[in-house]
Amino acid sequence: MLYALTKDSKMITAKAATKEQKYYCPSCHEPVILRQGHYYMAHFAHLKRTCGTFSEGETSEYL
Repeated sequence: MLYALTKDSKMITAKAATKEQKYYCPSCHEPVILRQGHYYMAHFAHLKRTCGTFSEGETSEYL
């Protein structure tokens, strides 16, 4: 996902986020982590696979 909430419920883009902060899913409000690197576009990922609204896109075969 490209957007997440900060601890004070403000929406932030993954591109503008830093790894020092904590972020939360805008749908389920569970913690998410920022993933940034040289090869992939910055994005947020769930720590657990509990959110039905923002899935990470893996097929059941992959999982």
